[in-house]
Amino acid sequence: MVENQHTSYKLKEYEGDVDIFVPVGHEQKYLNDHGVELRRMDNGAVLAGATRIVSDRAHAQMIGYFPTGAFYEPVGKRGINHLVEHLISNNPDKAARRYEARYDAQTGHSDFTITLKGAANPAVSDYGIWPIIPVIFEQIATPLVISPNALESEKNVIAGEIVQRNVNHDFVAGEFYRNVLFHAENPINCDPIGKEDDLFTITPEEVQRQHAVIFTPQDMEVTVFSEGKTLITRSCMDILNKKLHSIKNAQAPVKVDEQLCERIHPDFQQGGYYEHATGVPQGKMTVRYIWLFPSTPFTAASYATGRFMDIAAHKAFAFYRENGLGYSCDKIDQWVGSSKRLLGFKMVMRVRENKEEFVRNLYPHLNSAVFGSFGREDAEHVTEMATRRLSALPVATESRFQNIMYGLRRYGRMIDADKLNEIDKIVTARHLEQVQHQLIASEPAMIVVSDS
Repeated sequence: MVENQHTSYKLKEYEGDVDIFVPVGHEQKYLNDHGVELRRMDNGAVLAGATRIVSDRAHAQMIGYFPTGAFYEPVGKRGINHLVEHLISNNPDKAARRYEARYDAQTGHSDFTITLKGAANPAVSDYGIWPIIPVIFEQIATPLVISPNALESEKNVIAGEIVQRNVNHDFVAGEFYRNVLFHAENPINCDPIGKEDDLFTITPEEVQRQHAVIFTPQDMEVTVFSEGKTLITRSCMDILNKKLHSIKNAQAPVKVDEQLCERIHPDFQQGGYYEHATGVPQGKMTVRYIWLFPSTPFTAASYATGRFMDIAAHKAFAFYRENGLGYSCDKIDQWVGSSKRLLGFKMVMRVRENKEEFVRNLYPHLNSAVFGSFGREDAEHVTEMATRRLSALPVATESRFQNIMYGLRRYGRMIDADKLNEIDKIVTARHLEQVQHQLIASEPAMIVVSDS
């Protein structure tokens, strides 16, 4: 079996405007003050829990995160992670349906996640999420045994999934969009579902080996967030603690290098026009106007960009509907690694004649309606509203928990959500106007995918 080759991974260095981290030496106090528990295990797994205390709820969510997505698949075996996902999901999914919970497994390009949501009242522990946890861990902690017939059957299920996807306009449009923007070696271009030709070459022995690769506990992260009493979180964590110890440590997964995630297609040009015909008989056309700019996370400039795009999205949708263009208009605001940011609009409409002429002629009107109409009054209004919101509402418990875990995963340190609010408060109307001028001064790339 030929293994994929990857470069070494380093935790991202922080370059923002404000020190967003919990001070070194104060981490445990911060966790205690905010009701977060963090357990690190000998096999490399991390278990964390938090509770939003309310009197009228008994609900929990467990997320298992493995940093071993489709990007790590062996060459010539694209789709093997997705196949493993199918093979381990039948029993947990059946159990979840029986106990009125929700189970989901997802193969991403750089990670593999398992999510479980449902009732979590220790007083009725034979109902909700409790009976399903052992079923999940039976599937991921023990070697996967699969008969050749069962394997071929599941391959055919996935082959049907591939056929349906390939005649779906939205999928084809998204794939072309990624291929235009991102370098072939960027993990985002790694298709988790895989290729049919590779799929039917996969053997039971290769599935067993890949199962062990995916579910190594090193750098595995399991989080529990509950709404109700702290007893719910503690009970769930105690069950998980026992189950996590049963997973043997193989070796540390090689994480995706940040530089790979930032690689752009060498032929992509800002202001360029790119067009593709799907061959799908749906009569749809997807138009994307996009800008790619350098950016740094957790800075006043990056927060201003997000705030400006929220207002721009409302203006773009109003323009879209008032001109009868269609039924779906969404903003694009996506980080490319940690040094670039992709902004723009995605519009779905019926197919037009002379597509390039239509799309090019439409842009000046969109520019005027969205960017040209954004004035000082808009900037001051959105800044005032954000300031009032930040002053009036405390940080949500779940948001604080997510920032702790994100910081540990990405920077090796806990992010203090209150300090993120400090950055948001720095943003002024002037910051927003700078984003406006930057967008007006640069021509967007235009990516058009149509069904004819």
